[in-house]
Amino acid sequence: MGGIMRLRSARWICATFFACGCGIVTANNRELLDARTQLNNGDFSGALASVDSKRRDDLCAILDRAVIYETVGQVPESNREFDRGEAKIKEYENRAVVSATEAATGVGSLLVNDKMLEYQGEGYEKVLLHAFKARNYLLLGKEEDARVEIRNANMRQDEERKRHQDEINKAKAEAKNKKVDLGTFSKEMDKQFAASSEVLKRLDNVYQNPFATYLSATVYELNGEADDAFIDLKHAYEMTHSPTVAADLVRVAGKAHRADELKSLGLQPHKDKGSTSSAPAGNTLIFIDNGLAPERVEIKFPIPEPDTVLFAAMPMTKPMPTDLAEVEVLRSSGEVVGKTEVMVDIEAMAVRNLHDRYPGLLLRQAIRLAGKAAMAHEAKAQEGVAGALISTAFNLVTEQADLRGWYALPRSIHVARVNLPDGEKEVRLRLLDPASRAIQEVTAPVLSAGPHLRIVSARYINGHVTLPSIHEQVAADGRAM
Repeated sequence: MGGIMRLRSARWICATFFACGCGIVTANNRELLDARTQLNNGDFSGALASVDSKRRDDLCAILDRAVIYETVGQVPESNREFDRGEAKIKEYENRAVVSATEAATGVGSLLVNDKMLEYQGEGYEKVLLHAFKARNYLLLGKEEDARVEIRNANMRQDEERKRHQDEINKAKAEAKNKKVDLGTFSKEMDKQFAASSEVLKRLDNVYQNPFATYLSATVYELNGEADDAFIDLKHAYEMTHSPTVAADLVRVAGKAHRADELKSLGLQPHKDKGSTSSAPAGNTLIFIDNGLAPERVEIKFPIPEPDTVLFAAMPMTKPMPTDLAEVEVLRSSGEVVGKTEVMVDIEAMAVRNLHDRYPGLLLRQAIRLAGKAAMAHEAKAQEGVAGALISTAFNLVTEQADLRGWYALPRSIHVARVNLPDGEKEVRLRLLDPASRAIQEVTAPVLSAGPHLRIVSARYINGHVTLPSIHEQVAADGRAM
């Protein structure tokens, strides 16, 4: 027993610090932040270089590369990266046996910090992965592949909703079993989330993803599955009460012979010629990816203990404001034919997800600090004041929050559905700020997503508009409009 106790001395603390390497104290989001800075400056090639696979090839970098490739219109490359990201996620989830290395890493995370763990992706990120892949396939005119990804997105939403709730319940039960009082941390976290209270109000359930659900309905309708399209449109409308979704819901209700269900949603069947099926169908979808999702920053606060001062370090979201509120869609003649609306609020998803995961994060923090407090007590007993100082310094340096995530995600995705004349090759997009003042106006290409649907896609970040030139890549297939 004495030998074990001696392992907890100040000398052991120093040995542990050096054995773990510099990874425990260096920023684990440096390349991601570099890419984010380049995106904010409109330098997309620089952003790709920051997360080049030779520099970094973990799940975070793969997902960032995928969405940057999509932004610049390199859609096949984007989906190849999404495929790699999906494979990594499945690898994490399918591991039946924990290797000695992984076990040691898990122990290290409890002794040092959560940066020792592999980043496996947030649940809402996994849903978005499939939604983005589906949109990419639509841009490539591959409706059946888009259908497969939509089914994956729907299944993933159900799986992650259950996994998320199980994680919360497990954390609460484990805290109770270990008699860990989370109150000290919870009060501090409540203060930290106070600044995000209005954002939290915008979303109750992080796994309600109206963008994925709306895409699902679009794909089902393209494949002639009106009943499934109606069901998904109904779910999307219940999440958002979006006028765009409402118009599609009324139209598809006629095709699915479910017009009588509209009244329960507060909607009326289309009166033109007495049938919902005669409601005009917008033949062009407009997607505007707006801004950047919140990044993660560290908050650190002291917790005094009898033999030392411990420092708790937790991640917190930092909002990335955008001046773009909505986009007017104009025909080449100058006629306004539609206006976008927010279909999914990724900022609210990121904040809500982190807020809901805090019970588990707090529990790990409490267990880790309890272990460090025990080491500090032993170090002081064996080494006196010097041991106490070493243990305090060890905790201060090593207690760091895990700041990894999918940094290149947009803050929100805006959607409009409009009618354009056959053969219309371009539309004008008028970008408006919250006061409905024009920020700028750009001309965007109209891309074919098959015989019945066309797409306009754009990304706006800090005054920079990117219009993917995929129409040049697919011209040989005869699909560019």
